[in-house]
Amino acid sequence: MKKFNYGAKGWGIVIFCFFLFWVGSGCPVTSLNVIMSEYNAMYGWDIAVLNGFGTMANILSIIAAAVFGWWCKKRGPKSLILAGCIMGAVSMFMWGRVTSIGTYALWYTICVIASSAYCQIGLASLIANWFPTRKGSVMGFVTVGACMVGLTYIKSQTFMIEHFSFAASFDLYAIAFVILAVVCAFLVKSDPEQCGTYPDNDRTLTKEKLEAMHAEGMKYRQTSPWTVGKLLRTKETWFIGIGGGVLVMFTVGIMSNFIPMCASAGIEMNQAIFLMGVTSFIAMPASVIWGIIDEKIGTRMTTIAMFIYFIVSVCIALVPNIITMYIALVMFASIIGGANNLAISMTASVWGRYDFDSAWTVVFILNTIVRSFGFMLVGSLASVTGSFKATFIGLIICSAVGAVLFALCSNKPLGRTELYDQSKHIAE
Repeated sequence: MKKFNYGAKGWGIVIFCFFLFWVGSGCPVTSLNVIMSEYNAMYGWDIAVLNGFGTMANILSIIAAAVFGWWCKKRGPKSLILAGCIMGAVSMFMWGRVTSIGTYALWYTICVIASSAYCQIGLASLIANWFPTRKGSVMGFVTVGACMVGLTYIKSQTFMIEHFSFAASFDLYAIAFVILAVVCAFLVKSDPEQCGTYPDNDRTLTKEKLEAMHAEGMKYRQTSPWTVGKLLRTKETWFIGIGGGVLVMFTVGIMSNFIPMCASAGIEMNQAIFLMGVTSFIAMPASVIWGIIDEKIGTRMTTIAMFIYFIVSVCIALVPNIITMYIALVMFASIIGGANNLAISMTASVWGRYDFDSAWTVVFILNTIVRSFGFMLVGSLASVTGSFKATFIGLIICSAVGAVLFALCSNKPLGRTELYDQSKHIAE
């Protein structure tokens, strides 16, 4: 289809980012379903305490994100993604060999910080550079990587534990990071112009026009008026930052506690693992569908629709019945990709390619502050109350607030978007 004609090199970037999202969603989030239980069995560490490290790690990653945003703006996303993959490899190797709760917190925190480098700041910048006006459908494919986690990650963890060792379940993904680092070092470019191809694979531009536009854009990027102060004085920054954070908070909280949530509804662990795999088959096409909807009706309206979908799914989960929990879990899974997609897409729609790095750094930091409470809201609140009912009610309230924030966002672009005629692709 013409709408998916990203070109050979463009598809290479899409596939690379797909795998970044796969490890970025699996290692610091979904893996906790198995890791926390194993360390609890090995050393008796309180799962509620281990869950609490998620909030701490995400808050500490805020400082790193500010540095990563500056890095991306000055040196481009390639070097940042490469550094993040190296950090990911080291942290996964060490996290599987900790013997104290302090070193557990240390290496888990480094794993989370690394994910903000390769999977959030770096990946988002790479997508904005390569696909300035087609980020909706592109992110729909990229975030299939997050959906694949449910199908592959826990099964691979349990396989490695049963046939090799607990540490080997970490080593498998340390190797994956090494492979991604090698691919990044030798095959990935920060901008399509660096390898002689076109942003959005738009070949209506001449090479001369393309080079002139890119040179002007790069010069503008270094002198962009969108400083941190100006961004913090702009309501869209706060609305997208907080609202987008709620999107990710929902999925982080649900997926990191998927198996305990199933257990609370009377679903056995083996059934829960099987269900996580089955729901991935729904989540993968759903991710692409959310991306297509994004391009059809605009990011703003798509996000509001997703919040409404959130609320409906949680209301179904509140019905005390194992069948309704099955339905709710399937609906939760179908949200994973879109939730990771829309904050990036909305930021690119409002600020454009050459203001994206400045804007996304601040928006992502706000996202991180909000999403860090996903672990506490879902896991810790359930531990305190003894059920997930209070958690579900909290998620309904948060989703309603998120929908209102996006409804209040402006329709018009704020950054310099005219270089790639993004006026046709503004979030509506």
